[in-house]
Amino acid sequence: MSEHCSPKFSAAEVIQRGRTDGYWVRAFQFSAEDEMRGVLVSGLNSGKVEFLDNPLATKHSGGPKEWKAYLVAPDPEHKDPNFPKHQDPKHQDLKEQNFHTPVAVIGMDIRKNGLLDVVICHGYGATMIDSCDPGGFIYWYENPGRGRLKENKPWKRHYIGQWPVMHRLETGHFTQRSFSELIAAPVIHGPKDKTTPIPILRFQIPSDPMTAKEWPRDVVDDQNFTVIHELAAKRLDGQSGLDSLLVSSREGVTRLYYDDGRWKKELIGRGEPKREDQKDDSTTPGSGDHWGTGSADIGRVGSDRYAYVATIDPFHSTKVCVYTKHDDPHSPRVEVEAPCSRYLRNTDAAEALGRWSWSLCDMH
Repeated sequence: MSEHCSPKFSAAEVIQRGRTDGYWVRAFQFSAEDEMRGVLVSGLNSGKVEFLDNPLATKHSGGPKEWKAYLVAPDPEHKDPNFPKHQDPKHQDLKEQNFHTPVAVIGMDIRKNGLLDVVICHGYGATMIDSCDPGGFIYWYENPGRGRLKENKPWKRHYIGQWPVMHRLETGHFTQRSFSELIAAPVIHGPKDKTTPIPILRFQIPSDPMTAKEWPRDVVDDQNFTVIHELAAKRLDGQSGLDSLLVSSREGVTRLYYDDGRWKKELIGRGEPKREDQKDDSTTPGSGDHWGTGSADIGRVGSDRYAYVATIDPFHSTKVCVYTKHDDPHSPRVEVEAPCSRYLRNTDAAEALGRWSWSLCDMH
């Protein structure tokens, strides 16, 4: 591209002050009637999940003039029969808690009443290596509606399912277009296990989610991924098509999609190469050695909704890569700029995977 376009942003606005910690931030459409989305936020250490209500959401109906925080979870009065007390002495601080270390938080259309409910996975543990077992519990929380929304009143919760080290959740229409589906992925297979392939799970909304004791589930994939950092749900085949998953893992960035009655995968790129001195089962320092891809998203160019894939490689790292479709002679080369030293590299045919090539921005 001959010219670089710089995005323009409005002045920064503080929407919440006094937080003791922070981990998760995600846009959230509280009600179908809202004019603007709010935000879901959480903290790993505080264990608090909140809905931050956007004053623009109800500006024409006499709503608040400033951002306002409402507690979603936890409910200190709720004793969870699905959450056994942790016996590991390393987790004494978690032992008596039935809700702690929430990780992924996402909105989901569960009751089809115009209100998005919230799905949370919790019970992660101290780290992905030193994690809780049992742990990785998934619950959904009833949106009370604006008439019953109170600042410090937790939302009522319902059990969905469990897998240790549960780390990422996505919703969408992955196998059909009639109802939303929930995809869940642990970061590794279980405590200290970075080599056994991870089960990516699909949960289906029960016929009566208000009374169901657990949601039915099946396995999307349990053969190909050993460390998964991110999932991203993307509709790549137009508005009438099904959603796909971009899986960012130690194996690179992969598209998972449902076609002809089964799940298929397309490897887009392997991400950061594994060095000779790196080990599959390393657990120190921190969470051990990492390679592959940490995060990924797609970008549009013109009418092409799937023109390029941008990644951060590897897990919690500093390299930004852009994959472009090399079998299209008219596909533009996408360059990435950052306030750092930069070099761009296009792979040759020997390095290219499938129909993708890539460029690299190395951030120091």
